[in-house]
Amino acid sequence: MKKFLAVLGIFLLLWIWNTDAFQRNFFPKKYWGDEVIRLERSIEIFKSEKENTTLELMQFIDNYSIEYIEAYNRIKAMGKTEEYAYKMASQMVESDLEGRKIVLKALTSLLKESKESLEVAKKKYKNCK
Repeated sequence: MKKFLAVLGIFLLLWIWNTDAFQRNFFPKKYWGDEVIRLERSIEIFKSEKENTTLELMQFIDNYSIEYIEAYNRIKAMGKTEEYAYKMASQMVESDLEGRKIVLKALTSLLKESKESLEVAKKKYKNCK
């Protein structure tokens, strides 16, 4: 039983040691330095993803009519009526376009939030003793 409690105590100490709250309060300079680095990396990733998503959206818009025709032809090949194929192809392409816009909006939001968090982290890092 004593061994179990000792092991449990060690795991508990390790868990507490690794919490953000503990690190932030007892090692603020290191914590905020690491946070700045993490946020800078996240921002670079979000910028890259946003650029890629923007390019993909622009390509999709440029090829909108081709996307529609391909969707229409796939639906017609399944034996559906022209009216149904037209309606479904329109819905499919519009849905795809909206999905791409939503992803771009989310990436823009994440990028903005990360930049704001980075500024806060930099200030807190500067104020550390």
